[in-house]
Amino acid sequence: MQYTWTPSSYLTRLVPGETVLWLSVGGPDQVLDGSTAGGFDFASADPAPLGDACTADPCWIGWEVADIRVAANKEFADANPLAVALFEVVELNVADIATQNVRYENGENTGADVERHAMDWIDSNRSLVDQWLDTAKAADE
Repeated sequence: MQYTWTPSSYLTRLVPGETVLWLSVGGPDQVLDGSTAGGFDFASADPAPLGDACTADPCWIGWEVADIRVAANKEFADANPLAVALFEVVELNVADIATQNVRYENGENTGADVERHAMDWIDSNRSLVDQWLDTAKAADE
């Protein structure tokens, strides 16, 4: 058993739904209720959309499902509406992020390496990236 989060490099070795499963705490009455240190209350959290990658469906993992979100200061957002429109449609696969994390942890960790990782990903996902760009351009018009 491993307590973890995503994205994380472990996803390249332990693949939810294939080699491991997320564990469900049983139901909404079993999630963190504010009685823990720090007073976190996730009793109103929705189940995680994990399907067959969990021991139950719906999957109640005990806390709110976390997301990675883009943040930009107001000045940048006001000056770059196309970038804001793009940020609103981009969705990255956590397994792809985890794979990049492994490359970084294994020594490909310079600025040039990270830029190459990004360009390799874009090349491998060109049609998806083009969809995002087209959607962002249309939203900005």
